[in-house]
Amino acid sequence: MYFLARMSWDFFQESIRIVPYYYVPYDHLGDDPDGLRFPGTIDNASGVAVILEVARLLAKSEYGLPFNVLVAFLTGEESGLWGSKQLASNPPMPLTAVVNLDCLGFETELHALRIGHQASGDWLTELASSVIKNHGVDVRWLAGGDDSVAFIQKGIPTIGLGQKPTLPESTSIHTVNDSPDNLHLKPIEKGYAIVCDLVYKLVNSPHFLDQENKNI
Repeated sequence: MYFLARMSWDFFQESIRIVPYYYVPYDHLGDDPDGLRFPGTIDNASGVAVILEVARLLAKSEYGLPFNVLVAFLTGEESGLWGSKQLASNPPMPLTAVVNLDCLGFETELHALRIGHQASGDWLTELASSVIKNHGVDVRWLAGGDDSVAFIQKGIPTIGLGQKPTLPESTSIHTVNDSPDNLHLKPIEKGYAIVCDLVYKLVNSPHFLDQENKNI
């Protein structure tokens, strides 16, 4: 599912139509045939919570944004990126930049974030890596099987953020251990701060504005 929210910052002066896109997969493995339940707290209730809070914060702005922000919660990632492939192929409007967040809270601190790419290749990956480093977190250049893949394959500037576990005792996902009792909150708090910082810098980026002007 997805919804469109009109949000803003008062320092925008020109009326332009731009669509940054923030999304998370909300599903997990669910129940196995024997009825064993995999809660999916880290993967990916954590990402859903952070993106919802970012959207809430932005929506509190006093003035309306001169562009649309699409916030989406997708299903079917574990089964083959069903939701992301559908949305990437049939977006309700042109997408200029995409941010995916998948998994926070593996361990007590946020030491490293994967970025969804094996190397820096465009303005968005460079911007994201700079923001992450400024928060004292290591950037792991890893491309995975999360929903960001569907948008990258369409040529849309996209990053796939997610905590990279660094400790042997990190909570395992895709198991019954991925439960609220094993969730660590500090990585979620720092992840939220990073995403907020990234959002504000993204919409001020000259690369972003230039691309949006081309989409008008």
